Amino acid sequence: PEGRRLFTDMSVRENLEMGAYASEAWKRKKETLEQVYQVFPALKERGGQLARTLSGGEQQMLA
Repeated sequence: PEGRRLFTDMSVRENLEMGAYASEAWKRKKETLEQVYQVFPALKERGGQLARTLSGGEQQMLA
């Protein structure tokens, strides 16, 4: 929806980890995830939830 590029059948955490593959962030994956969670704490709470079940605003945070 609205051009969001999410893997809707993957969890929030899996989507975030996929983003790390495309950069040097993979080497610091754990640190990078914690930085994301500091900015978007709602994503940490929903780490195991499928991306397609998030609200529109939460999907925007994840994208």
